[in-house]
Amino acid sequence: MARSLRALRGALRRLASETTGDPRSSPASVPKPDRQKAISTLNALARAWPELRWPADGPISRVYRGDGGEARLAVQVIARQAVELLTGPDRDHLRPCLAPNCLLFFADSHARREWCSPVCGNRARVARHYRRHHTSGVPLR
Repeated sequence: MARSLRALRGALRRLASETTGDPRSSPASVPKPDRQKAISTLNALARAWPELRWPADGPISRVYRGDGGEARLAVQVIARQAVELLTGPDRDHLRPCLAPNCLLFFADSHARREWCSPVCGNRARVARHYRRHHTSGVPLR
């Protein structure tokens, strides 16, 4: 299962990076599969399908079905939702986090949003403050 999750993470990073025109450079420690391999990985893992549930005495709901157990289904649902995000209207809201050393992406809720979380926003502000007040050429980490 861990191998599937790592493959999914790599594929999603690659496809999200290309979708967003990610300006960040990837660290050498982060493998970047080629686009076709990333697409194939995502498609192979997106094997969940929605089913309608409507009990006589309850509300309508959607559940997902897939091959294998619950852990495998969770990976399949994540992959399916990623396909829906990358092919749907929300794709235009996908952004890379611009905080130092962050590899995450997020769906922006505001056109000026630059960071995936308040923690990353604070990290970016601290780095900017440091650069402004320390001109000794010490590299940021």
